[in-house]
This record gives sequence, structure tokens and C-alpha cells, in this order.
Amino acid sequence: MIGDPKEARRAEMLEAATRVIARKGYHAASVADIIAEAKVARGTFYLYFGSKDEAFSAVLDGFIADMGKAAVENAARIPDTDVPQTVRRLFLDWLRFISERRAAAAVVFQHGYSPDPVIKERCRAAFASAYEVWEAKISEHQAAGLTNPRVEPRFLRSALVGVYSQVALDAVLREGRTDLEALADQFLELLTRGVFVAPSEGGTR
Repeated sequence: MIGDPKEARRAEMLEAATRVIARKGYHAASVADIIAEAKVARGTFYLYFGSKDEAFSAVLDGFIADMGKAAVENAARIPDTDVPQTVRRLFLDWLRFISERRAAAAVVFQHGYSPDPVIKERCRAAFASAYEVWEAKISEHQAAGLTNPRVEPRFLRSALVGVYSQVALDAVLREGRTDLEALADQFLELLTRGVFVAPSEGGTR
């Protein structure tokens, strides 16, 4: 129910758990840390979560659900014209998504890509639908002559996802950069002009 005090209290404790786990890491964080952050009694915490693991799962599931939904929606919005500018906009949307959820994103990036097979599978499943849409769009664009046909769609999708993830981790989460437009411009420059500089006629760069 909208405005339910119990749901509001649970959301507050979840936000507290998110901040604590993002700050201290999953293993170092404790229930005591979470209830201190939320300013509630221990018994109140256990009314909503059976353990730290349960609170962590709620943080992870909520973020992954939002992220997966946004990824599918963004992938479906790629048109058949002006692809570079559209991909830049999608990249900017992703950076803003992460920037607005820094604490939760830190939890996911710190633990969602860990060796834990259960967590890795949950993160993979969240993106599975988006990956399929991306690969299909890449294939369509290659057939239409809009993107390089020599690069396998799955490889290109993986490369783009890698850039998305690493830039979000390094620039947005670790550095806290707010000039997201500049980051999006750099991404577009990489897509449209590449990495290597062609040699001049004299053989020098």
C-alpha cells in the first residue's frame, strides 16, 4: 500500500544497509552497523530482515531489477539511424543511473562481479534479455551497413558492456565524477574514431 509506514521503515533500513555495505564491504559490515546507521533497535531490524544476508539480498535484488529493466528499455530504444549519437545518449543514461544510485551500485559492483557463483548468476540473469536485444540490434545495423560487419555481434556487445561497467566503476563510483556529458563525449569519440592513429605518408604518426 502506498504510504504504508511499515514499507517506509523497511525502505529506510534498506537504504541504511546499502550505505553500510557500500562503505565497509559485505563481510566487514554487521547488523550492528546497519541498525546504528538506521537508528533503530535490533528488534526492529529483525522485524523486516532475518539476517544481514537477507538485507544484502534485498539490496542486490532491488538494484539488479532496476538495472535489468533499464538495460532492456535502453537497448530497445536504439533506432536504425544516427546510431552513434543514440548509443552516446544511452551511455549517458547509464552513467546517470549509476550516479543517482552510487551506494547501491557500489554494492553490486563490489559483490555482483565477485567469484560467488550464486551472485554472479543473479547478475547475469538480470542482463540476459538486454544482451539478446543488443546483439539483435547490432546484427540489424551490420546488415544495413551502419556498423562494422567484421566484428561479431556478441563480441561487440561484450566490448560495449565492458566499457559501460568499467567507466561506471572507475569514473563514477571511485572518482565521483559529475561531468557525465564529458564522459559520454569520450565514449562517442572512441566509437567513431577508434584507438589507433593512422600513420602519415612519411611513415610517422
